[in-house]
Amino acid sequence: MLLASAVFLQLVGTLLLGYWWSLLALGQRRFGQEFRRLALGRLLGSVATALIVLGLVFDWELVQNLLPLALLGFLLQGLAVSHAWAHAKGWHPGLMAPLYLLLVMPPLNVLVVLPLSVLGLVDQWFDLRASLRART
Repeated sequence: MLLASAVFLQLVGTLLLGYWWSLLALGQRRFGQEFRRLALGRLLGSVATALIVLGLVFDWELVQNLLPLALLGFLLQGLAVSHAWAHAKGWHPGLMAPLYLLLVMPPLNVLVVLPLSVLGLVDQWFDLRASLRART
């Protein structure tokens, strides 16, 4: 389960990095705007939320195997929310570096993975970025 989650996260990270590089090669600078708007959507977010609730209540093998994928989806959404917040507040981009350092350090990554996943889950249902969009 952990190996599959790591492979999925590496695949998604590689796809995002490749997309960013392709936009840079084309001379476009819209990746940041698109990443800050990243969200699972209502249907996929509802399914992921249901998987998390079922995973907390039942010990079904299928649900337990899909649970990390749902959490990783909310992790990416939580990263997007944190980047949107930092951009709206005008923070220096280097202030996000410790977050990414903690994400790649295995003993410490649980300190940011769970809070970012919860942030993504809360954003899914309460749209935390709506107040940021109202300011711009």
